[in-house]
Amino acid sequence: MASCLDRASAAEAGLNETRTNNVRRHSSLQTARFLFLCGLTSAGVALAVEKIPEFRLKDPAGREHTHRDLLAGNTVVMISIPNAKHGENQERWMALLEKALPGSSPQIVIVQDLSQSNVVQEATAEMKQRYQPGQRPLLLVDETGDVRRAFGVPQDETTVLVCDRKGTIVHRVSDVSEPDRVREAVKDVVKAAEKLDTVRRR
Repeated sequence: MASCLDRASAAEAGLNETRTNNVRRHSSLQTARFLFLCGLTSAGVALAVEKIPEFRLKDPAGREHTHRDLLAGNTVVMISIPNAKHGENQERWMALLEKALPGSSPQIVIVQDLSQSNVVQEATAEMKQRYQPGQRPLLLVDETGDVRRAFGVPQDETTVLVCDRKGTIVHRVSDVSEPDRVREAVKDVVKAAEKLDTVRRR
């Protein structure tokens, strides 16, 4: 009799453990789904967004700019990091973009995430020395990385976006640094920007 009771008790305990595990699994799935809908993965990495987020940033000369400045026309936005690794890639991108997109349209904006730089003082000093108000590209300083995250750009990555006048992000290129791949990616960026101009003129 005792043996039967022991077996029954063990079976009930096993069933309760299974139920508990199922509840925990369901809870974890619900939490993951909630985080996804909030724009975050469980690791806290920002997901890609479809619209330009609201922000306020200063250029190296101290003048404040907002997301509304990006709505003045079609815009190419580069979000990167002022350090040795990404600095070389920025120069590669910018040389090709400025050659392929001469003139003032689309405007080109670089957002520099200082929070990830290991040479903050040197980078800040160089940006202040080289930057001229009104120049193209417009240079914006993101001291905390909040704007980079709001754009859905992961850490340690250079991302280039094409945005229309309504703030919609119509094209995105992420983590491309090899020269040949950058050249091909720039062609796609230019096509996306030119397509926006064609639509606007209709």
